[in-house]
Amino acid sequence: MYEAEGLYNRSVGQALGYLVFDTVMIKVPDVPNSGFEVCDLLDLQGKRLIHVKKNSRRSSVLSHFFKQGSNSARNIKCYPPVREQMIEYVANEYSHEQANELRNSFENNLNDWTVEYWIADRPRANGVFDIPFFSKASFSEERRSMQSMSYEVCIRFIQL
Repeated sequence: MYEAEGLYNRSVGQALGYLVFDTVMIKVPDVPNSGFEVCDLLDLQGKRLIHVKKNSRRSSVLSHFFKQGSNSARNIKCYPPVREQMIEYVANEYSHEQANELRNSFENNLNDWTVEYWIADRPRANGVFDIPFFSKASFSEERRSMQSMSYEVCIRFIQL
């Protein structure tokens, strides 16, 4: 039996010292119903926004996953109040020290962040991890968009 995504995020966050943003809704100012997850895990030291998804077999699910990460990256980059809400969440749920570290990272190095997509799955029959063709096209488009905003972008696989 595999862990549910939320349990996985909490256990990995705790084990690796990452901040868990899974199910935390951040709002874009002056946009009704704009709540979104900035990421599932935030690696403060590595400056990584990590998005986690179980299974890489359905293009529609992965394309939506890649778009969520891209929209989050854009909102973080474009809206200072989004960053402030993230900092406030960290101060309330973790520590003021980590909140200040996040603030300093945003103020001094906003261009040094990486968006990572972690896909938990089994390798294909040939032993290789892969995603469907249309998901590759979606990822390529979203990656270009995020790279134009100075983000590094990558996919990592977690073997189930």
